[in-house]
Amino acid sequence: MKIIRKPLCLLLCAVLLFSLGSTCFAANNYSSWFQASYNEIANLGLLPASFVGLDLTKQITRGEMCRLATYAFEKATGNGLDLSEDMNNASFSDTDDPDILKACLYGIVNGYPDGTFRPDALLTRQEFFKIIENFCRSAAFQPTAQGSALNGFSDAGAVAAWARESAQICVGYGYVQGAREANGLFLNPTATTSRQEALAMFLRCYKILKQYYYELVISASVKVDEGNLNVTVTNANKTMYVTTQLLNVRDSWTADSTKVGSLNYNDAVTVTGLCSNGWVRIRYDSHTAYVSGSYLSDSRPTSVVDPVTTTTP
Repeated sequence: MKIIRKPLCLLLCAVLLFSLGSTCFAANNYSSWFQASYNEIANLGLLPASFVGLDLTKQITRGEMCRLATYAFEKATGNGLDLSEDMNNASFSDTDDPDILKACLYGIVNGYPDGTFRPDALLTRQEFFKIIENFCRSAAFQPTAQGSALNGFSDAGAVAAWARESAQICVGYGYVQGAREANGLFLNPTATTSRQEALAMFLRCYKILKQYYYELVISASVKVDEGNLNVTVTNANKTMYVTTQLLNVRDSWTADSTKVGSLNYNDAVTVTGLCSNGWVRIRYDSHTAYVSGSYLSDSRPTSVVDPVTTTTP
């Protein structure tokens, strides 16, 4: 599965900035330090239904983290997966939980080499760091690691090599703040993580993503002409087929936007929206992207493609 590593689109930005409504929750048990974060999560509607009523002071499992990550990812990006179509790309011998399978398909989590996922296993802090990095990249945000980010932590050397870059990203962007103890500041990378700690770190990540997309809107508005800024998108759910030899996939609905991939002649495309300027919103390897509707058909092409056809548009 290809992973898009580019900004998404103005519609995605609008989803992040304007569609997050308040939600009322049943009582959860949590610590007093988490009150402010809990209130924010409630206002943003970021608490999955499966977390309602849980004791948030208890440790989070790998499966629960998938539910949290998948819920926030789909709320933020507007993406969704039809598991009946994508099941062949993700399976585990010990779980068929749809949120775990989706998190795997989105590129947020991985299983173990023996084919298991171990959904009931507790999540260590450094595993959480890695999941947060994966979440950012799957949502098209490209965080950069800061080599000096861990210098202030007494136990920086205890971070596993595979999690070091993720830890640097999480600390550098303020997702992780560490624990202040009498003899210094600690990351505690191998310790388990409580549900409320995971939610607090995830909230910080989500807020930075919102800021990122807001800035993308401002910068993009300079590059896109006024007519394209007024493009409207009508939701759709159908399969279309590529009619040109090579079709560019872009992060917005103009030929000047960033190329994020390509499609080949006769490829089937999942269409999620029709743009008023003739472009089409598609699901491209789990992500939202755009192609010119001039090169898509409702039925499979029957003619042989001209080998000299140029890339379009």
